[in-house]
Amino acid sequence: MKRFNILLGLVMVLSLYSCDFLKEDPKTFMTPDMYYETADQMQDAVNGLYPPVFAAYTDGLVAPNHTTFIMLETITGYHKRTHPFDSGILGYNLPLTDANALLDNNWNEMYTAIGRANSVIKGITESTAEVDESEKSKFLGEAHFIRAYCYFFLVQLYGPVPMPLVPSAGKSDIVTELTGISGVYEQILADLTEAETLMDGLAWHTGDGHISKGAVKSLLAKVYLTMAGYPLQDSSKYEMAYAKAKEVYQSGTYSLYSSPTDIADSGNRNKKEAIFTSQYKRESQWSSPMHGMFLPYYTGSSNEEFANHQAFGGALVPSSTFINTYEDGDKRAEEQQYFYNSYDGINFPQPFVFKYFDEAALADNISDVPMPLLRYSDILLVMAEAKCAGGTTTDPDAIQAYYDVRSRYFPMAMPSSISFNDVYLERTWELCFEDQAWFDMLRTRKTMNANGNVVDMIGYTPFEHPGVAFTEECLLFPYPVAEKRLNGNLSGITVAQRLAL
Repeated sequence: MKRFNILLGLVMVLSLYSCDFLKEDPKTFMTPDMYYETADQMQDAVNGLYPPVFAAYTDGLVAPNHTTFIMLETITGYHKRTHPFDSGILGYNLPLTDANALLDNNWNEMYTAIGRANSVIKGITESTAEVDESEKSKFLGEAHFIRAYCYFFLVQLYGPVPMPLVPSAGKSDIVTELTGISGVYEQILADLTEAETLMDGLAWHTGDGHISKGAVKSLLAKVYLTMAGYPLQDSSKYEMAYAKAKEVYQSGTYSLYSSPTDIADSGNRNKKEAIFTSQYKRESQWSSPMHGMFLPYYTGSSNEEFANHQAFGGALVPSSTFINTYEDGDKRAEEQQYFYNSYDGINFPQPFVFKYFDEAALADNISDVPMPLLRYSDILLVMAEAKCAGGTTTDPDAIQAYYDVRSRYFPMAMPSSISFNDVYLERTWELCFEDQAWFDMLRTRKTMNANGNVVDMIGYTPFEHPGVAFTEECLLFPYPVAEKRLNGNLSGITVAQRLAL
């Protein structure tokens, strides 16, 4: 029954969130037609869309820090782990199996958000309540964005998926047939262009963590760039990705961090580069996992001299090989920037991730460090890559976008041209530990080798997956075994067949 309930969309009225996303505000059960009678009710419903999206990445089910966030980084082969782990679950032994509990988790959470978005869209659209039209437009824009974001996540990882677009009233109308990859992307674009229209007169950036016009345009740019790559290879989308990213660039709304450590700075939360991030508080029930997952954890030390509550540290560790791919002089590779080898007089036997380090959380491991889902530097690099279109470009705006990201941490002259390889490597270095690399690998079929060069992904054995080369079977996650038992359409279809749908 749990999976059927996920798609009903009615669960949203049982677990609603106030406008700060975090303070739980349960209501008595109300049917959807009763619920959308005031702006506050609509806001509560919209706030309920966000938590399952965040949970899809960071909720663990099977062991300490076995989460989708960690899996999407370890599967690239760039990084490793010092905490004990199941290598099959986290993607060291490829391909993944359908019994992997993390697949169940991210699949269910994303469909929970989709079910809620379907209910919100229907409820607000059909509501006759006297609510300011700009407020209704904002609420609907957020719902369309969340639905698009979830389907974008699912189609990249799983390919064809069931695509419910209206609330389900029961088992009899649960959507089970698969929508092909191109059909899912058509719906993603429909949702995002609708959200763009709804939010046209609203702010580029909200500053409070809610979806804004800037987030919609940023996601559109990423979707277009992905459609230009594999498996669709629609080259017409390159220029569309460039144009949409350039709108964000020319808006003047966002700015780049001045230091690599600014990502974890509480003062930057929902500001500057932050376009769409997870939302946490310094409260035990709403604490961010980002700080604790990356704390030092290594054999021979309880780490109690460094920080308390370290049972969950060592979830993801940068390999020295990865760090050595940064060019000499790149500030991000310096001590206590993206990585660190010591802290407060304690030397570690290997480097650890400093990118999400939260000094205020050392005493109790309660942190508000966000997980970046859309960051301005990402969109600038989308703009640069889209103009390269797999080759090179001399377009001054594309070069400027690349230069703005690259030069702030690496002293360099303005180049006269840039190539796809230049941008790809910069994305790999700049966006490490942000769950971007695997998606970049899927859409380009490229990866970075131990020498810091761009190489073909298929057939390559990554430096942290010894003896396990990437194959076509790795390009899509298997459908979760529990879902296959419920839906026969998910069984008996190969990765090659799914990629062709």
